[in-house]
Amino acid sequence: RRHIELENIQYLPMEKILIADYEHHEGFTRSQAETVAGRVSAINEVLLTAGHAWFLRESGRKTGLEINLEALLKPELDIGVPAGRELLEFSDAVLGADRARLDNARQGVEQALGPQGVVAAAAIAATFTKNDRLANGTGIPSELRMLRNSKDIRHELGLNGFRTAANTIRHYPDES
Repeated sequence: RRHIELENIQYLPMEKILIADYEHHEGFTRSQAETVAGRVSAINEVLLTAGHAWFLRESGRKTGLEINLEALLKPELDIGVPAGRELLEFSDAVLGADRARLDNARQGVEQALGPQGVVAAAAIAATFTKNDRLANGTGIPSELRMLRNSKDIRHELGLNGFRTAANTIRHYPDES
């Protein structure tokens, strides 16, 4: 229960998860939130990446953005989200060991989105670092609804090749 309470604060309320343009953090769009969550999960090589990519694609459609999902795996590409380059760099830096890089990335997000953008990006990165570790550690499968919604994305981006995808494919072999 506490896990969900924390996620409701740091990411977004779970009852709002299917609202593609829902903005939980002031001045931080759903596309920006999914950029951070998706990149963090991609770095951690968990299948949650597919869900974030799906939400990112849908939020882009709802708000008129041309989203490049491949940038979740190749952050040197333009993701198509305002301040996307800064958010991808922040996601990489926050999971890395280079303090100077993190300081620079934090400043980049602050310049692009203000201090509230740094707080939102950090909270989302923390949430999905935790969730990814929890998924990896327990071996839990991804949700069936997410698998069905993201089948095209998983194939396009090669996400079924992530090491933890086996946890899900074992439970739902027909959905791979």
